[in-house]
Amino acid sequence: MTRRKWLWSAVLALPLAVAGGFVYANAQARSYVCPITGEVLPCEKCCPLNQGQRQAQQPFICPVTGEELPCPNCCPLNREEGQGR
Repeated sequence: MTRRKWLWSAVLALPLAVAGGFVYANAQARSYVCPITGEVLPCEKCCPLNQGQRQAQQPFICPVTGEELPCPNCCPLNREEGQGR
């Protein structure tokens, strides 16, 4: 009887572990690590390495901080929880 319980426990736990791995991988895929500073940034436009490409585009003014930002994702208002700088 205990083998049957262990088997069903393993059968039920395996999909949960796989689903948790997918959730974790999806959260990690949304962030960008800057190769210069090593910071986790919301997008590649926020990295100082891409600063020269940034000047051709119109900047975004954050309504929260009033800063001139390279994209709307850099604003704290638009960031998802868990992402951070």
